[in-house]
Amino acid sequence: MNNKRVRLRSVGLVTRSTVGDEVPDPREESLSDILHWIWSWRVQVGRLRESTKQELRSGSDALEQRKFFSKTSLDEHILAVVGWNLARAIRRAATHFAQLLIPKDEDALCLLRHLYEHWDEQRPSFQKKDSPKERTGEKFVKRFPEGKPWSVTYTADDWLLGGVVPIAALTRELDALEIKALDFERERKGRRSSRSRG
Repeated sequence: MNNKRVRLRSVGLVTRSTVGDEVPDPREESLSDILHWIWSWRVQVGRLRESTKQELRSGSDALEQRKFFSKTSLDEHILAVVGWNLARAIRRAATHFAQLLIPKDEDALCLLRHLYEHWDEQRPSFQKKDSPKERTGEKFVKRFPEGKPWSVTYTADDWLLGGVVPIAALTRELDALEIKALDFERERKGRRSSRSRG
């Protein structure tokens, strides 16, 4: 029997970076950003769905229940952040590709992200229904009086982030947007390829 050994030796730091050494074409970068945040949205929706199931199945141990609640709350928070990044990426790309539609949930995603990010300043005013709201909280309540930051509302048809963003409906919209972004990307690569051959 032939036993060979392979020895690996580290020769320096290994770095993974999302920023390259060259300035990318802004159109290509904007399409890449849209796709990144669409895929991130789907991953995070899946995580929120799974943590919600785990929380509902958690046993009677109080500490375990708190840990599952914390995980679900984190997944909800991160989904708000991903949603706002996605909306910004779509807006940025729409300057290059007018056919891309800004999601109607853009305002809600923006306000929710800011509320979740500044939870320590904003949450106390939402804990008492009639408490005066400030800055983002005030804007959110005026724009979405039915909204409930730091919650997920389950309906027969969908589940609503912060009581206002329909997660499943937005995910379906993103399916069509992904196809359109990939088509634009292929079209641009095809044009570049034909120019290099010509």
